[in-house]
Amino acid sequence: MKKILLSVLSLFVTITMFAQSEAVRKMRLIYDGEVVYSRAISLIDSIKFVLEETEDDVIGGGEVDSTKQLYVGVVAFNQSVRQMPITSDVEAVKAFINEQTNDKDFTSFAYSVSKGNQMFDAETLPTFDKIFMLNFSDGTDNYSNMKWGEEGRMVAQRNVYDTAQYDLQQRVGLNSYALGFGNDVGFGTNMKKVVMGSGSYFNVTSANELQSTFNEIAQSMLASSKNVLLKTNPGYYIGGECKYFRFTFTAEGGYTDTIYAQMDGYPAIGYTLSISKVAKNYAYFDAPAKGIVDDETGKVQIPLNNLKFVKDGEELQYKFAIEVSFDGELYYEDVEEASTAEEIDKRIAVVLVLDCSSSMGDAFAPMKAAAVNFIETMEKMEVDDSEPNIPDPNTGGTQTFTVNGVSFTMVGVEGGTFTMGATSEQGTSDPYDDEYPTHSVTLSNFSIGETEVTQELWQAVMGSNPSNFSGTNLPVEKVSWNDCQTFITKLNQLTGKQFRLPTEAEWEYAARGGNKSKGYKYAGSNTLSDVAWYGDNSSSKTHPVKQKQANELGIYDMSGNVYEWCQDWFGDYSSSAQTNPMGPASGSGRVNRGGCWTSLAWRCRVSLRHDGTPTLTYYHLGLRLVL
Repeated sequence: MKKILLSVLSLFVTITMFAQSEAVRKMRLIYDGEVVYSRAISLIDSIKFVLEETEDDVIGGGEVDSTKQLYVGVVAFNQSVRQMPITSDVEAVKAFINEQTNDKDFTSFAYSVSKGNQMFDAETLPTFDKIFMLNFSDGTDNYSNMKWGEEGRMVAQRNVYDTAQYDLQQRVGLNSYALGFGNDVGFGTNMKKVVMGSGSYFNVTSANELQSTFNEIAQSMLASSKNVLLKTNPGYYIGGECKYFRFTFTAEGGYTDTIYAQMDGYPAIGYTLSISKVAKNYAYFDAPAKGIVDDETGKVQIPLNNLKFVKDGEELQYKFAIEVSFDGELYYEDVEEASTAEEIDKRIAVVLVLDCSSSMGDAFAPMKAAAVNFIETMEKMEVDDSEPNIPDPNTGGTQTFTVNGVSFTMVGVEGGTFTMGATSEQGTSDPYDDEYPTHSVTLSNFSIGETEVTQELWQAVMGSNPSNFSGTNLPVEKVSWNDCQTFITKLNQLTGKQFRLPTEAEWEYAARGGNKSKGYKYAGSNTLSDVAWYGDNSSSKTHPVKQKQANELGIYDMSGNVYEWCQDWFGDYSSSAQTNPMGPASGSGRVNRGGCWTSLAWRCRVSLRHDGTPTLTYYHLGLRLVL
């Protein structure tokens, strides 16, 4: 790369006065009609600059305003790389994105990620409370080694993702997201290397999904940046006399956690809030937290900085409730009008790294629109109250996931206590001995598949279809319990979630209708043909899911169509009350439930139990997911 030493005479330099008490001036360097450098200076004695002649362009960003909350930078790449430095002028950033074209081939993704990371080093930037990157690409990197080579940094092409990962790891406090566009799972594996901090990996296969996915990432960034202010009445809490608080969290995916905290102090010295216990270590905030009495409201105000909910390394959006106690045992809704105020008042910087290669094709314009919309969402600096997509078990709330273009839905199930086994509605002559003794079971909230896993979803995850009957919307069958574990492992890698098979107790509770149960013999009715494909009506084959009536929770085919594997080893029941039972610690067979297309009616009862060898496949046995 040719370097040219330019003196002040080679450049057009403009210097303007700032309206400040000090002799501060602004220097702009204009080269080939474009501003290539701009910063505030106090004195200019002599100036020498080294500019590089390159096809890659650095476009001067907008003015830095330290009072602004949102700053954005962009790296647009293909064979060449164009950069918009981090700036508070978001209109200029949006215009920069809209100006991009995808008329060049090649993908220099890893190189561009490293370049985007370097933007946070600009001397003129203010201090940020949160820094993020959103890295988008539609294909495997094939040009970063060439870009680094031009700078004298020798990186083998096979190591470009690891190099970008190393560079990002040096950035303290960085939260980096990756969004892959396309069906190449191996490419996604590499992109996950640039996920850092509270970031996550996303994969979409359709241009129609880009807008919602960019927005989901924006909401995740905002959720992790919000400040929560605890406000409560003052008092004297000294000598072991504390005020206690209980924070109960519900996060997307149905995950829950509880934080117990105690406050001590008095008005003259201020207050300290300390965490005494966290139930599951998913939720946390910076503690101890300090607070003082606000003269205007008369309330103690304690900011809960960096309040987060993190599961398996992924920061989830959440909702929470606060209760108060004066003895640490009896908690109640705070009649003192203790409250929380959630607002975004942190200074945030985001760098977008965007693939502008010709391979984007017709998806390029939707990508640019989604990126601009992302900035506009961030610009509002408000967390969408409709997010996260937490299933509301009381109303049968659902959430839908998409994997390699195939969507499936999970139904929220509110936990509760029920009698498991051959209860009276199951009939007095039908039940087997292993359906006894009946016993009380208490379950926590969970989400369960609206339908059995279809052949289409299995194909999207596994790349093959083992089923005896062929049809995209038919339930998958001829899958062993072990096959199901492999499928779920790959599904979790693709989604970043933690799906699994239902426990036997969860399966029966959901089939009975949960806390909306009407006491039916089958899953949703006492008339089996209304809800199930079984021996009398199936014509000796499986049928597409969701063609029969759903049960009380809006779940389909829990009786009939195919039996469904459960997580548990098969074993005898105990008469003791249980909470979230997982079944025996070992055994020879795994539980399956629900009856199938060959079954007699009585085999489709919700309490009927079967087991199967976990290594074997069966033409009538499939699976349903739990989250």
